[in-house]
Amino acid sequence: MGQFENLKVLAFAVLLLLLVKCRKTEADPVKINVTEDKADSIMTPSEVVKDCDTNFDVFFKKFAADSVFQNKHTKFPLKSILYYSGENPEFVTHYLASKDCRYYDFRKDKDGYKLKDSPYKVVIETEGDSIFYHWRGIGCGINYEFKFALTDGCWYMVEMGDYSD
Repeated sequence: MGQFENLKVLAFAVLLLLLVKCRKTEADPVKINVTEDKADSIMTPSEVVKDCDTNFDVFFKKFAADSVFQNKHTKFPLKSILYYSGENPEFVTHYLASKDCRYYDFRKDKDGYKLKDSPYKVVIETEGDSIFYHWRGIGCGINYEFKFALTDGCWYMVEMGDYSD
């Protein structure tokens, strides 16, 4: 492996340890299955989160700092898309249950550019009622995306993707 390939592998390993704290439940990756039943992502009225903010900035400060709030404001099963580069690049989709995810500490993002290994910046894009929160590498292949959607007056994380090289 060349030095560039080693750097890519190291950056990917560091990101897996630091940023992506979800693990899959199956032994093998699951290919995209458009017919998969999404019924377990529908919330009953008793499960509807009472603590809602329609202002994304107010919501995100709570989401970034509070693991319980974050879990309650994530739609499960959470769609997780992984990009596998190489000879046969492909996108693989997993659906993660609440028990398979850990807290993402977004509070450190403002200092992401200062990291010695794998520095990144935050890019926020709005598309309709959705906000895409990106971690984009600076001089490296980091490319993570977290999709948030405003549903019934509440913000939820509805999807995440690792599109890193």
